[in-house]
Amino acid sequence: MTMNAPSGESQAVGVNPYSPTAVARVSEVGQSLPTVSTRAVEEAFRYLDAFLAQAVHLERVGLSGRLLTVVGEYGTGKSHLAAALLYRARRSGDSAVRTLYVEAPQFGSLVDLYKRFVGRLDREDIVDLLRDYYSEVVADGLSHVPHAQQIAEDLRRHVIEPQAVVDDLGLPESVLLPQLQDRLIEATGDDDLGTAMTLLLDERTAVQAWDWLIGNRSDGFVTEHGLSKYIDSSAAAMSAIIALLNLHGRSGRRLVVVLDELDRVLDPADPRDVGVIGQFRDLLTAVEESGTFLIITGLVEITPQLQGDVLQRMGYAVRMTPLTAQEARELIEQSHLAARGDSDIAPFLDDAVQYLVDMTHGVPRQFIKLCHHLYRRAELESTVIGIELVQLVARDHFDFATIDDVRREVMLTLEREAIGFERRRQLDVDGRSLLDLVVLNEGGEPSCVILLSEGIMRESDVERVARRAAAARAESVDVEIILVVVGYLAPDVASNVRNVVLAEPIEYERRTFASAVVARIDHVLQRDRLSETDPVRLMVARVDRLVRQQAGAYTMIDRLEQQVRDMRRSTNQRLREISVDVAGLLTGTVSVDRAVSAPTQPGPMDEMGEIDELFETAIEAAVRLGDGLPDAFTQAFRAAPGLSTAIRSAQERIHGWTADPDIFSLLGTAVFLQSLIESFRQAVVEWRMRRVSVDRTDAASSSTDLERLDVLCLTYEAIVDYASLQHLKRLAESMALPPEAATATGPHPMHLDDIREVFGGLGARVRAAARRTIGDM
Repeated sequence: MTMNAPSGESQAVGVNPYSPTAVARVSEVGQSLPTVSTRAVEEAFRYLDAFLAQAVHLERVGLSGRLLTVVGEYGTGKSHLAAALLYRARRSGDSAVRTLYVEAPQFGSLVDLYKRFVGRLDREDIVDLLRDYYSEVVADGLSHVPHAQQIAEDLRRHVIEPQAVVDDLGLPESVLLPQLQDRLIEATGDDDLGTAMTLLLDERTAVQAWDWLIGNRSDGFVTEHGLSKYIDSSAAAMSAIIALLNLHGRSGRRLVVVLDELDRVLDPADPRDVGVIGQFRDLLTAVEESGTFLIITGLVEITPQLQGDVLQRMGYAVRMTPLTAQEARELIEQSHLAARGDSDIAPFLDDAVQYLVDMTHGVPRQFIKLCHHLYRRAELESTVIGIELVQLVARDHFDFATIDDVRREVMLTLEREAIGFERRRQLDVDGRSLLDLVVLNEGGEPSCVILLSEGIMRESDVERVARRAAAARAESVDVEIILVVVGYLAPDVASNVRNVVLAEPIEYERRTFASAVVARIDHVLQRDRLSETDPVRLMVARVDRLVRQQAGAYTMIDRLEQQVRDMRRSTNQRLREISVDVAGLLTGTVSVDRAVSAPTQPGPMDEMGEIDELFETAIEAAVRLGDGLPDAFTQAFRAAPGLSTAIRSAQERIHGWTADPDIFSLLGTAVFLQSLIESFRQAVVEWRMRRVSVDRTDAASSSTDLERLDVLCLTYEAIVDYASLQHLKRLAESMALPPEAATATGPHPMHLDDIREVFGGLGARVRAAARRTIGDM
């Protein structure tokens, strides 16, 4: 159904239905979530419903557990589906069902996962479970006592407390507690766990027992009660998780458990995780035997790494897929119904929904984040959301490129590759450029024409491309046309576009564009070389291009060195000024007012707030990549006999780094990024200072300033391309602080997509923010 909202009006009212982060939160599992009925969702719901129905009709203790694996890339809705499954299980009406959500710690271990697992269960929940076992023991002891049959029955139905019965009837705890211990050891399959859980019911030892169960060390407790280990290894942690599953299953309780992002702590390809496959196999066996419904989510890479019987036991798997246009519309309807009470898609227009799906490639996280910003904009401006607004908001919030951005990127790329070109300023009837760049071959003749186009969605857009192609061929009959589409290329007109330009268009994508356009141009130039008959002329042209490439590289290096020198010079000057002020304050020759007086007029840095914040975030991220290094060194130098395993762990981490020569290269990349960002920041500060010192009404000066700003940002982007951002994920994993330290001291380590966004997109964000400051001036 097409929404027919009047132009300029919006039905967007009240709270924004869309999350600004589009990340599923643990707190949401108790709420109804807008969940689109995709194929993956329907399959997962059917699988859970079959398990819950079986639990109702079969004797609970004999129920077989099930495993559901949810795989997909980042942002495809894995955690959202897991939360929806837990909500569905809670509303099943089965009082024996208990739901549990555990997110694997970033760069953690199975021990860290276990600590979160037992923390989610909570001490009182486990004590309540153990009381059920104690009730069975006490009931068995009363089974042959005259006139106690009703009490025994009440104990088995868990309507009276076992400890109250023991106290009222004076039953011997010295006999009953050892029987409970034996039963718990049998249920858990572990002497230490069975003993510790028995001690958890004793008020005198409950605190120490819980401390041991959550993975802390207490030598006195272990020695006093004859325990043989701590829960401080992967094997012990997995055994404890399995024991808790078995305890629930054998008591007739049903756990529906989510282990979210399990691939964070379970990497079969990691040589450091010795025995991980066997431990995972044991978990799958326990799931089946305990009657647990286990939901595992993770990236698609983990499944192919599992082999043999482990892969066969992986249960049912669903794969998250991108949203279709119809599913996206359903998501909008559900979100509006939950937030506003109606399912109208207003203020979204139908064609905007389709455009959003194509722009975000149907990835739910990106789709929802963009919907958040669009809905807010529509509400503030009382307008509807069409394609034009989507394009505008996307550029503001997602660093989507403009035609000018891409044109400058092409020019910088051609200069870097020493490929000759000319810029043409011929305009079309609508005032827009007919031709963008003409690439010259080694003989100085037109070889191909680069046309930059915004999104092509209608036949009128194709007609404009045809006019531009005709103008390009007027340059030369044999010229090849390279069409770059900066936006959405509609599938129903794509074939017509190909027929017009006689080649496959290049759809702009920031990370791959430079290599794609250079490859296409090189192909054209190679064709021209093959047609060249003079070998001497051909050799001269090739040498000339090599010389220009080398000169371009030296120019870029000189520019970076100059920026570093300028930053050092201005920093030293500022430090000297501060030293003079401090000395004056100490001697009384300078007043406090003079030393700290505020400028009467806003300086260049007063308007740099947003830009400065961008640089601070990027520098902080570069520093965070190596956060684990000083921490590990500090711990290692505290090494002494008898200290905690944290010291040994630090030593082992350092040994692992020194055994891997790649780590040093990756650390160099992090230092490279930090220095690059600081130099970029200083260059922008100096650009800003020059900007405020010129006549702001001078159009020529403004144009020159914008061009210089673009050069600065594109220089950063060209240099950062040399850094291997993909490999920085491995550095973050190796250098990450332990989960407890990371939680206490600062932010968690970054995801790979965070690394790409912070460093790869910095130039575009700084350019946009700086342009806004020019507008403010």
